[in-house]
Amino acid sequence: MERRELRLFLAATALIAAVATTAHAADGSLADVDAAIRSRDYIRAATLLEPRAEGGDTEAQYRLATLYRSGRGVPAEPARAFQWMLRAAAGGHTDGAYSVAVMYERGIGVIADAGEARKWFKTDADAGHTMARARLDSPSGVEIASAPVPVADARKTPGSVPSS
Repeated sequence: MERRELRLFLAATALIAAVATTAHAADGSLADVDAAIRSRDYIRAATLLEPRAEGGDTEAQYRLATLYRSGRGVPAEPARAFQWMLRAAAGGHTDGAYSVAVMYERGIGVIADAGEARKWFKTDADAGHTMARARLDSPSGVEIASAPVPVADARKTPGSVPSS
């Protein structure tokens, strides 16, 4: 009987550990996203980020935007990347604001607009982002790229992100 009880105890312990691991893996924490990215499972990373981004998590919005910009785990969609980045920036994400400025400057996912680029660089510089301050203070200033990246669905209107 003692041996049987030990086996039951070990089986129950293994079952509890398996359930706890599965529950943790499904919670979509940023640590889980980091693990997915480290293992180059970008589809899983995007799947974990999407509900967090939809829920207003600016870090998730920023990271999801970078996946759409690079085409990792999701189709490369510069316009969608811009919209997610804009949401992150509007929520106070400083790296997101810097990226929005660069995207406006280079015409990535949005129609190039030097005025909007300057506005976002200034907003970000005022928040303490040193690279944004350096861009504003550089002798060349903010310039529109001579050949913006072609975008099928470039929009200038901030706001909504298309639903999946």
